[in-house]
Amino acid sequence: LDLLLNRSLCLQLSSNHFISSAEAKKPPVFDVPLKPVTVDEGDKLSLRCHVCGSAPLKVQWMKDRKELSSAGSIRLGFSDGTASLEISSASKHDAGDYLCKATNEAGAEFCKAKVTVKETSTPKSTRNTPVCTASLTTEVCCRPSSSSRKREAKKVEDR
Repeated sequence: LDLLLNRSLCLQLSSNHFISSAEAKKPPVFDVPLKPVTVDEGDKLSLRCHVCGSAPLKVQWMKDRKELSSAGSIRLGFSDGTASLEISSASKHDAGDYLCKATNEAGAEFCKAKVTVKETSTPKSTRNTPVCTASLTTEVCCRPSSSSRKREAKKVEDR
């Protein structure tokens, strides 16, 4: 038997047997899955995972079972097998369960992680506001008036 790879991406084992390229493709596998993340409110949230599998791979991100897209402060990316999600300034409503799903002709796979956003003790509105402290020292000098000096002198004489 001669093994030939023809231009239609089929493997020819003999003139009577063919295996389609879809059967030879590898389904997605997350070799570096998502990990749980805890961030402070206002900090950057970054999720990354790596997926292997036959191209083309389609990647989707979901939070609490709702699909996400690159909009506003959310940036989604996929390059060289690395899927990424970044939120420039995390808030309490960004906390939840995140899922990354990869799909190709051979199948689908997903990985997920919990994101926790901790509240900061300082309100966000005053977080970057400079704090000024002023100290005022008042010196009080008391001098008895001339009439009270006379009274003091008189009291001393009377004793």
